[in-house]
Amino acid sequence: MKKWLYILAAILLQIQFVSCMDEQLVDGSYESDMTSLKIVLDIPVENAQSRGLVYGPDEDAANVYESEINDIYAFAFDSDNKCVDKFKTVYSSGTLTATINLEKTAADKPITVMVITNLKNQENGDELVGKLNGMEGKTKEQVLKELEYTFSGAWNITERQLPMWGETKITPQKGKTVFGDVKLYRAVSKINVTVNKGKRIQDSGTDIFKLRSVRVYYARTSGLAGSFYAPGDNEPDNPTIGSPTITQTSMPDGVEYMPRYTAEQEPNGIQFTVDKGNDYALENKIYVPEVNQQGEEPMCLVIGGCYMGSTEETYYRVDFKKGNKGDEYYDALRNHIYNFDITNVKRPGTDIPDPALDHVVVGMDVKITEWETEFMRGIGGQYTLEVQGGGVIMDATNQQGTSLWVKTTYNGGWKVSSQVGDWYTVEKDGDKVKIVPNLNQGGQRRGSFVITSGNLNKTIMVRQRGKGTANCYIVSDNGHQMVQDLVVTVKGNGEDGLMADGKPLHDQNPNIAPAYAKVIWETAEGLVQLQNVVDGKAQVNENGIVQYAIDLGKQNTDLKIPGGNALIGAFDAEDHLLWSWHLWVCPELDTNGDGYIKYKVNDEESDDESNDNSEPFFQEWSTGYTFMDRNLGALSNKPGLASLGLLYQWGRKDPFIGAGDITEYAKIMDTKNLDGFSWQTSGSALSVEEARTAPTTLSKEALTGTDYALLWGTDKGFTPNGERDAGNKTIYDPCPVGYRVPPVGSVVFTDGNLSSANDNWDKNNIYWPYLQDQSILEKDKYKTGASSYGFWLNQKAGDSKPEGVPYYPANNAESVENAAWLPISGVYDGDMTKFALVDGQWSVTVNSIIWTNSSIKAKITENGVKVEKTRPGALFLHGTEDWRTNLGLSHNVENSGRHIHKLIEGDNDLYAKPSHAGSVRCIRDQKSTTEGLIKTPINVTLGSKEGSISPATLVSITESWEVVNPGASWFTMTPDEGGAGSSQTITFTATKENTTGKEREATLTVKFSDGTQKKIKVVQKSKPVYVSENYLTFAGYGDNAEERPATQEIDITNWESASSNKNWLKLGRYKNTEIYYNSITKLSYPYFIIRLDKNDSGAARTGTITVKINNSTTETITVTQGVDKE
Repeated sequence: MKKWLYILAAILLQIQFVSCMDEQLVDGSYESDMTSLKIVLDIPVENAQSRGLVYGPDEDAANVYESEINDIYAFAFDSDNKCVDKFKTVYSSGTLTATINLEKTAADKPITVMVITNLKNQENGDELVGKLNGMEGKTKEQVLKELEYTFSGAWNITERQLPMWGETKITPQKGKTVFGDVKLYRAVSKINVTVNKGKRIQDSGTDIFKLRSVRVYYARTSGLAGSFYAPGDNEPDNPTIGSPTITQTSMPDGVEYMPRYTAEQEPNGIQFTVDKGNDYALENKIYVPEVNQQGEEPMCLVIGGCYMGSTEETYYRVDFKKGNKGDEYYDALRNHIYNFDITNVKRPGTDIPDPALDHVVVGMDVKITEWETEFMRGIGGQYTLEVQGGGVIMDATNQQGTSLWVKTTYNGGWKVSSQVGDWYTVEKDGDKVKIVPNLNQGGQRRGSFVITSGNLNKTIMVRQRGKGTANCYIVSDNGHQMVQDLVVTVKGNGEDGLMADGKPLHDQNPNIAPAYAKVIWETAEGLVQLQNVVDGKAQVNENGIVQYAIDLGKQNTDLKIPGGNALIGAFDAEDHLLWSWHLWVCPELDTNGDGYIKYKVNDEESDDESNDNSEPFFQEWSTGYTFMDRNLGALSNKPGLASLGLLYQWGRKDPFIGAGDITEYAKIMDTKNLDGFSWQTSGSALSVEEARTAPTTLSKEALTGTDYALLWGTDKGFTPNGERDAGNKTIYDPCPVGYRVPPVGSVVFTDGNLSSANDNWDKNNIYWPYLQDQSILEKDKYKTGASSYGFWLNQKAGDSKPEGVPYYPANNAESVENAAWLPISGVYDGDMTKFALVDGQWSVTVNSIIWTNSSIKAKITENGVKVEKTRPGALFLHGTEDWRTNLGLSHNVENSGRHIHKLIEGDNDLYAKPSHAGSVRCIRDQKSTTEGLIKTPINVTLGSKEGSISPATLVSITESWEVVNPGASWFTMTPDEGGAGSSQTITFTATKENTTGKEREATLTVKFSDGTQKKIKVVQKSKPVYVSENYLTFAGYGDNAEERPATQEIDITNWESASSNKNWLKLGRYKNTEIYYNSITKLSYPYFIIRLDKNDSGAARTGTITVKINNSTTETITVTQGVDKE
């Protein structure tokens, strides 16, 4: 016997009807004798996909079709279960508005509302829709029986939506809107077939079974759109557990099954084939009407596939039976998924499908597994398993553990098994399961375990965050070469860095698995001493850590002070570089000499880098951002060589070595480099990936690759719409833990209407060497041989200079109160052999740059022509130009320089280029105090027509957001939620035409994660009302001699003509006329008459009258005629 695994699961499609306050949705357009039910429909896609029961490539496929609503209807039933009226329904963008006339039902008395969806596109859709207007006076059972859809072949849900049904009770209130709560249930069963949950079965390397086809035999030829039976509790003894589910079939009277053979004696199974390249799963294709299996010919499957490597397909019958044995069949219930999972096949079946029906050769086991935190149901509804969550996430320092409650109605209780990961313990703790991790010294860790209760299994995911990680670490030593840890399994800041300004980066894998580590370069040989070295390779321990020690006695020959910089690389077993990290050895930041970098917070030392007001190494700038007090890689914040720091090409995480002296022809600082990683320049532009593997190679031009503009956190530029403050820390950010590259808005200084964006700026800075006499000739202002060149910047204000800066030739100050020292630090420009001339001037003494994460759009010179281009944005330090002759230098006008150059430069080459390598000064990775980081439109105007749209922009630099008050049902805003990100497009859409005759307005409210709320006023223009009615309903016949229903008068002004598209629908020009036409022209009357013939077709029918108002405007009137007597 072949052993199969049979999986049965009930999923509940919950369409939540979310009640809101009246003032949020009522639009005030309903008459006083009407009542309306307003319902917001919400179909959880994750539930609809039934994640965890889908094992093939369709797991992430868009089974939104299973939840799609094409047409929707609602009926009102009184306390005697008699249909009193059909609601007038409008469904659009997730909102159902159902309106009923209280003349047909009593106010303040409860009624039952039945909701039915997706009838139009059924095989007999016209017949079903035609019946809807003839339901009044019928019982609920009669209505349900009449709504019988037919089924004759494979169900294509992309064209034929699944019928759904649900009910709720409401109490109408005259002139008011009331709210209901309903769950909709699909009117079909779904069947999936998999092989070992989509993972194949093999014997000695050969596939035991490859799935090829599934045929469904004896499916029922019709089904009911609704159910006779209310959903029951999952566990009758404990109705609080789980969501209600259908437990009984609702079958049409006299329903037939599809016979084994057609009239032509051909096999009559409904055939489904697997997708090409998918040998182990056929999912989300088989939908059938529910089946009571106790009747004649129970529904079954014939599964075809290739056995033991054969290319010939062989066939097996599979029944809806426990173990595929015995006489007891499972009913195929609506809104249930039946997943047949093949776990073993021991011999071939029949050669063709039909004979397989006569050979029950396969056995089955029955089991349910479910991944999500959804309610799970045991076989036959005997017991349940419920867990508080599908997983836990714990901090790196969490050693107390986390617990989840577990509930089951299985007599044998529950147990824990199948633990993956040895870095935590998991055990039962009463009615809870407790997970306790070890202290995490490394990167993020993942694991899982299984909770089992009888035949129910639930996988619990376990995740522990790692220590804060980055591409740079500030380190020091206590003088005894203490051993420290470097996490080498996480790229940059890990998972948090895979998005840039709300957009995913191409690299979505934050983790690596290196074999060993080496020092790629260091500013003094022996500065960094890797531990546990075998054959020259530092070993990676089980926590993904490489250990090292710092020897502060090893000093750079140019700096001659303790400290320095180094780059550590992680390699795979084939010696390929996977990632690299910058160790910034800065003893000056070690306030007490214990080797750890601490921060002074409120007069208390702390190594918690999440503190916001740390001193003295942070500076609050007037732009609203907190900067480090020195360049990245600098060993000092005092003027001199140690303050220059390292240099970076825009978008790259790895530094290039800086200047070894402060002179016009500055040398490159000495370093010790690993073989194969010398400082060099590429022959052409490097790609992002090439730059990662070549951290000591300067790209000749800007990096290439789709991610380039996003590498440092945003692809936005300098615009007034908030983008100047956009961005977040990414895996390519070069700054230490808790810091990031600053946005361009952080370096824009203002004074009233003036701004350093468009003006050269010396209002808050002083260039040094600072000359007291500025009246001397320009050629005499440049001072060669100074010990430092740069700017003292007033960090507290944008419009006043710092005080206390000494005049040259006195020595520069070591510090200036409330001022930041910005050294001119050198620039490479596509050539690693020398420091570049920037705008024709020395880059170590005259012109240099400090990068931002943003871009600037401005005119630049290309081949002598000015063209507008986007380039990286930078703070441009424009010092005193060297006017000495015979040096090959170029100059701007006299008295230029000694300022921060304007950001948007279009006339000169005083700007940062993509090929440049310049300085970085990091900011705290925290929310800025800058205003305007959240912006929404104030007013939005829509046209009068349904479908009218109005796009707008929402800016939310640091906060996620959601719509908390949709405003009204006649429009929607999409999307209605989002994450942080600049310049997010939102679209307002009119879901209804405005026929009120006047403008209408509503206010939508958006709430942000920091608590901010923004209101948006939405106005819809009015449409002139030409006809008195756009929808009319007539009875099937009347009492007069011709048995026609009574005529109806349509009031209309300023019209030219009217025409009908049906012969039974006629128009008259005036009252009491005996002559009616299919088309008429206007006489002098402000109306026309509608007359219908008797409807003896046996079904409701619909026609349309088109009224021409003028050459550009028409109105339509939809006329529906039932079959009953008026």
